Amino acid sequence: MLALDVVLADGSLIHTGHQTFKGVAGYDLTGLFVGSEGTLGIVVGATIRLKYLPRDVHTIAAFYPDFKQAAAGVLAVGRARVQPAIMELLDGGTLAQLDALHGSDLSSRGRSLLLVQTDGFGAPAEADVVRSVLAAGGATVSTESTAEAEQLVELRRNSRGVEVDDEYRVGEDVAVPRSRLVDYVAALEDLAATHGVSLKVVAHAGDGNLHPTFWIDRNDSAVDADAMARLNLALDASIEAALEMGGTITGEHGIGQYKLRWLGLEQAEPVRDLQRRIKELFDRQGF
Repeated sequence: MLALDVVLADGSLIHTGHQTFKGVAGYDLTGLFVGSEGTLGIVVGATIRLKYLPRDVHTIAAFYPDFKQAAAGVLAVGRARVQPAIMELLDGGTLAQLDALHGSDLSSRGRSLLLVQTDGFGAPAEADVVRSVLAAGGATVSTESTAEAEQLVELRRNSRGVEVDDEYRVGEDVAVPRSRLVDYVAALEDLAATHGVSLKVVAHAGDGNLHPTFWIDRNDSAVDADAMARLNLALDASIEAALEMGGTITGEHGIGQYKLRWLGLEQAEPVRDLQRRIKELFDRQGF
């Protein structure tokens, strides 16, 4: 993001940033407004920097017998000094859901799927390294043709599921250091079993950003109080586990209202107080 046009709480319009590739005059107000997610002002214009489309893209699909092995594959790619464009991780529950929705047969090929995409001039060489590394880690890896793998990437975009009447679901957005990805996946599976709730996980694995979805069944469109208590305990435990591993309660979607109950676990009171005072500076009426 290079520059913004922002309407403040008093109705005034300001311009932040610059149109040059570099520029450090004054505070980074552009970054502040972007990070504030609309709480400091309303963005009405933005100047962004575009990147060239890659000339070559290679997509690799790797099926694993379990989710923890797939998570270990992410770390193996990092150790090979390859930095893919995307690394998407889907667990067995997600594969089963995709099969039910789209008539695919993903579940018959493995209990977890790792999708890796390389691009740019070095894409073919990097893809060869990735295939070799993942195969050595126990994956069944796609061959030279990437057409099917690209179709799987499109399925991944629809992997959060659709609303149904007989379930109550909560999707999470935590991130952990990539070195703890395997540990966090194991913790999620354990706590789901402990609290008796269902779980499926998709992840932007290259960033350590996971989207676990917990759910419980509805009975006649109502949610049992005991089941809801178990769901909340599982959610609390998932957040606590992420923080214990050096993670964050939200990797990309922000706090909103739902996550306010956990913000104090990650940020100390002096930090939260500083943010409140920044808010007061831009919005004295508390809009």
